[in-house]
Amino acid sequence: MPYLKSTKSPLSKRELPGWLVSKPIAHRGLHDISKGVPENSSAAFSFAIDQNLPIELDIQLSKDGHPVIMHDASLLRTTGRSADVADLTLTEICALTLEQTGEEVPSLRDVLQQVTGKVPLVIELKSTPFKKPDYIRALCAALNGYTGSLAVQSFDPFLMLELRRQRPEIIRGQLGFSRPPKEIRISTRFIVKSMPFLRNVQADYVAYDVAGLGTRRIRRLREQGMPLLAWTVDNMEKLDLARQQADNIIFEKLPLAELSIASGEGPSIL
Repeated sequence: MPYLKSTKSPLSKRELPGWLVSKPIAHRGLHDISKGVPENSSAAFSFAIDQNLPIELDIQLSKDGHPVIMHDASLLRTTGRSADVADLTLTEICALTLEQTGEEVPSLRDVLQQVTGKVPLVIELKSTPFKKPDYIRALCAALNGYTGSLAVQSFDPFLMLELRRQRPEIIRGQLGFSRPPKEIRISTRFIVKSMPFLRNVQADYVAYDVAGLGTRRIRRLREQGMPLLAWTVDNMEKLDLARQQADNIIFEKLPLAELSIASGEGPSIL
């Protein structure tokens, strides 16, 4: 990790917790559908806890405004239900099972009760038809009283601005992508790729796709001391690249044996 001079963000001026820049983060939990463990499931989170790994997870809002753990806006890919998350209530969604397993869709409250601070959480806020203040209020209501370590990140800087307004003490990460999908609007592609609102967000860290780590924008941020996470690292070639150009990884499909072990602290890429 040749660039990181400190764990303090040059924008927020806050010191980041050590885990965020050293302990590999399990993307949607330690999932492996070939073993009956679907992504973003209680089982995937349990396996990550067993390995003392921070957990990355995604939230969407149900029709009645509750955060549920789901990457896609649509429920079709992971549950087989032809509906969007925002079309169904919390009760309806949490009765669905994931990828033809017995694992039910968890709510954010379910996960917080399961984890109870055993490992840190990285919560990704996905796009939603809800108004951004309402979305962040729902997130904060679920987080009230939770004392475990966590960070919140999103591709949407306006969600992160709202999080800064409502809960400024929560660690904020700005997600970026060097090759955003062509089907989204040009203005949105620019925001996702170039992250022009970092200063407004006062981001504590940036999480960027591993293929884009060498872009001029990212190199400049690294020179300025911005902590950098690489996503999604899912093979050894990407791991080698991340080890050279990032401070930590969000990973999946990697054998844990390939990650060096820091004594007593669980896996580490340092």
